[in-house]
Amino acid sequence: MLILRQNRKSLILGPIILLSGALTTWACNIPVFRFALERWRPDVGEILVFTGSSLTQSQSLLVQQLKEECGREGVNLQLRRVDIDAEQSEEYRFAWQSLERECNAKAPYVLVRCRHPKAEGNGFVNAWHGSLEAASKASIGDSPARKELARRLLAGHAVVWLVIPGEDEKATQDCISKLQTRCKQLESYVELPDGIGLPGSELYSEVPLLVQFSVLQLDDEAHEELFFKNWLRGFYGVEKSEHEPLVVPVFGRGRALEVIPASSVNDALIEDLTLFLCGACSCQVKDMNPGFDLLLDAQWETDLFGEDGLVPSPEPPKMQQSPVLLQIPPGRRKQ
Repeated sequence: MLILRQNRKSLILGPIILLSGALTTWACNIPVFRFALERWRPDVGEILVFTGSSLTQSQSLLVQQLKEECGREGVNLQLRRVDIDAEQSEEYRFAWQSLERECNAKAPYVLVRCRHPKAEGNGFVNAWHGSLEAASKASIGDSPARKELARRLLAGHAVVWLVIPGEDEKATQDCISKLQTRCKQLESYVELPDGIGLPGSELYSEVPLLVQFSVLQLDDEAHEELFFKNWLRGFYGVEKSEHEPLVVPVFGRGRALEVIPASSVNDALIEDLTLFLCGACSCQVKDMNPGFDLLLDAQWETDLFGEDGLVPSPEPPKMQQSPVLLQIPPGRRKQ
């Protein structure tokens, strides 16, 4: 992954730091996972297509194909064509010069960028880069695993623990077994906050409110998952071996809480992250919460709120029409 130099220690500790800080802000009785599902729209990623002033007919067809992929309703991607001979944006000129210098890129060339809270400067990290032909086959905006993630989240799963297999199959299966066992235990005693449905804590959709957790193993040998796998592995660091499985807790509308090496996943961490996601959403501002949004194709608004996709307006609390006089007892005289 190009220009994605993240400090893994800070990434792993980030959620814990933010969790403690979030508790001092606004009060809300809706669980974090449900608040994110109903109220947080996914960040939009970018596909930058670097070209010269003209394209061949076949190249134009590939650009149109990518544009149509981004244009599907529900895909959180937008495409921008960047003319390297005429581009005035310093940001895009720098991006192209970096690709030329570090990858010997030749136009037409494609760069996929995604939002990440720890990204420096413009808030984007570079998720993938390659030729126009490779981009047209890369399944950038969607894949079977991401479809399944969306299906489970819309069915009411509070957290889906995505497992990216490593080279050691036993380590992968041990990680999956650990997650499944712990999730089953947590389902038996994790409680949701009191006061859900009261004014200020209304639920807007008919998705069942469940204490349900599941584990999903990525089919890392499927071509359709290659982009997804490499993108998530990029957060772990390209200098690391692919020997180790990775774990990604996903909630809301496909929001990944973190990318965690399996060696760091234990019962205590699983419980801490689960309790946070099932606890009251103390900080309602999305950008002040840990996590980043996956690229996927889902009709969130219509699936959650009906054909018009409009969030129902909660009824305001009833106000008394006239003042009520209260008899205040006299204070005790000092003897």
